[in-house]
Amino acid sequence: MSHDRPNRNEARDAPRPEITLAWAQSLDGCIARSRGERLVLSGGESKRMTHALRSAHDAILVGIGTVLADDPRLDVRLTPGKSPRPVVLDPDLRLPPNARLFGSGGGAPWVMAAPKAPGENGWEDCHRRREELQRAGAEIIEIRRDPAGFLDLAQVLAALHMRGSRALMVEGGAKILLSFIRARLADRINITVAPVILGGLNPFSRDGPEV
Repeated sequence: MSHDRPNRNEARDAPRPEITLAWAQSLDGCIARSRGERLVLSGGESKRMTHALRSAHDAILVGIGTVLADDPRLDVRLTPGKSPRPVVLDPDLRLPPNARLFGSGGGAPWVMAAPKAPGENGWEDCHRRREELQRAGAEIIEIRRDPAGFLDLAQVLAALHMRGSRALMVEGGAKILLSFIRARLADRINITVAPVILGGLNPFSRDGPEV
């Protein structure tokens, strides 16, 4: 895919947090049965490990698709430690103001968006959603789009670094994880493997589906 490939050198070389990618998958590399489907692959022990890993990071990042599908809290509950700041890549401000991550112990979410300019088609709806999210406590951080229309990862990471985030955990979804992998932005990768065969969505395979 070309739509999720940022300028790799710019993203890697600019000041940025250290990045840990983390996801759960089946034995055959699948993270879901189908795109957008919520699926729990982690058991109790691996969930505790994930929460401990979260507590070692300043911020935790997911895409809007993950929020809409799973409504995650993105906090630390199963182990001692501080919850990271939730970060959502949400170009069109689709984040619901009642999403559970607004109650995260890591603070109100930082929402990375590329809002429409006044006069653009759909600007009024986008402006209304922006005001709703700000009333809920979110900080909207404007990020430019790359030539293919995806949020520019270099600017996302620079914005996080500028706000004091030195360790970032990226939990998904597949499109976001692939963006970081293709940009060679992972300093560490943590994969939980469930002892099941799904035969579903394996975005990391060379012959895997577009996500």
